[in-house]
Amino acid sequence: MPFLDTPIEHISTYHKNPEIHFSTDSEGSLFITIDTERLHIRSIESTEEDADRLISLLGDKDVMEKYYTGQPIPEETSRARIAKWLERWQNNNPYSAMAVFGNETQEFLGLVILGLNAAPGESQISYLFHPRYWNQGYGSEAVSSLIGYAEATLEEGYTLGGKPLEKIVATARVDNPASFRILEKVGMKRVSTEDKYGAPRHNYILDLKSKEEVKQSMYDTVVKQEKRFAIGIPIRTSNENGQFLRDVPPLWDQFYRENLTEKIPNKVNQNLLAVYTDYEGDYTKPFTYLIGCEVSNLSTIPEGMRGLELEPSSYAVYTAKGAFPHSMMQAWQSIWTSNVKRSYTTDFEVYKPDFNPQDNPEIRIFIATAK
Repeated sequence: MPFLDTPIEHISTYHKNPEIHFSTDSEGSLFITIDTERLHIRSIESTEEDADRLISLLGDKDVMEKYYTGQPIPEETSRARIAKWLERWQNNNPYSAMAVFGNETQEFLGLVILGLNAAPGESQISYLFHPRYWNQGYGSEAVSSLIGYAEATLEEGYTLGGKPLEKIVATARVDNPASFRILEKVGMKRVSTEDKYGAPRHNYILDLKSKEEVKQSMYDTVVKQEKRFAIGIPIRTSNENGQFLRDVPPLWDQFYRENLTEKIPNKVNQNLLAVYTDYEGDYTKPFTYLIGCEVSNLSTIPEGMRGLELEPSSYAVYTAKGAFPHSMMQAWQSIWTSNVKRSYTTDFEVYKPDFNPQDNPEIRIFIATAK
């Protein structure tokens, strides 16, 4: 998808309750802020001030009594955890730790984590607050905002283990009713109880697929296309950990900067194509992404470009329309979660010659279907 005249820095804001703000810098590091009625939540930062706050929290006997093993975490271990959380933010991975502050007082209240889980497409929620802020509703407010944030990561196109986020899990000790009330209040369901880290714990799940009624077939129509040809510049990428979002904008920038449309011979029209092909498996595996134009034949392929033959196929046609690039991300999310049987041969997006990302453009997405 093109990012015309867009600086390397990427910014997205979701004006909801909570308000969620994504930004990435020129090196690809991700920074998040979440604002609720009483709280300001942000990505942890690589500062000594943040390190001191987190080490103090994780080393507090009262805080840790009913969390993890029930024991305070030594400073060395805490620093290692902090380093891992920071590494995720630096790698544009939104599933990491965030510091929680009071909106009015700016005091550090605690820590929330939308983290990684063993299974692809699953994330685990954790939360810790200083005792002086217990029983004031801050936990419920923070965890509720994390659910909204989790949904926003879907709209931004992020994945876990190559899959879109589908489930959020959490645990709470059976002797910590305040904690499991928080989880139940935000809609998580208790599914089992087991001994873990030396104490019995309730296990909770929030199924995002059932939380929002997923539309299983949102395509507009099915069309049959004869053999077609395309020429353009390719890149090898994947949907894993936002890699696609890092790889693709520079490719579009090159395409426009070098005026490659004019260098492609035998064009059949002025539309631009973004082609997805050479899949190693399903959408969670690596694939080739090519930006170019449809051509009448592949007799002449300019140096540095690649020619593609799009075999005859039936295509489910989706339309992305509205604020760009969010409309495109939402369309692909619908495709990934739909029940359309995909062939994973060649899919493509069509951009009209007058495409302008500022004008709520309409883009057609063609998904090759299996016979």
